[in-house]
Amino acid sequence: MANPTTPVLYYRTDTTKSDDINDLPDAQKIVFESNDVQIISIDGGGTGNIITEPEYSPSGEKTYNKQESGGFTENHTIIANIKISSGVSKKLRSFFRKQQLDFTDFPFGIFGFFHNSDDYWNVNPTSIVGYTIDPPRVILGDNVEYHAVTIILVLGGKNLT
Repeated sequence: MANPTTPVLYYRTDTTKSDDINDLPDAQKIVFESNDVQIISIDGGGTGNIITEPEYSPSGEKTYNKQESGGFTENHTIIANIKISSGVSKKLRSFFRKQQLDFTDFPFGIFGFFHNSDDYWNVNPTSIVGYTIDPPRVILGDNVEYHAVTIILVLGGKNLT
């Protein structure tokens, strides 16, 4: 499968589950490649599931006990500028409104992301891993030609290491 030459946010369906990212229909992908759609930053984060419990001895000594239950959530935030006249903001809204779970082929999310420069965020949705997308935050600021957009992808999967 050939990878795109620029970052792409996309989703898969039962009929496009094995399509090359480049061959997905335009309605199923947002390509960050031009002056119309530009990534400003990508932030990887999440929360851990490590619990800290203080314990006091009868003499007043304090001990901090730790318990780990693995990672709790992993999410990635994409900040982008999207030209208002491009129609990409409406496409992004349609992405969020799609059914994102409960597919046999994609039980953890239908969304994928590919970045050509850094594979840390790259996830191609399958039966064991996928992204869901939170409602995008679209802001109209001083530059009335572009929306500032925040896209949050939440990773789901089975036995992720």
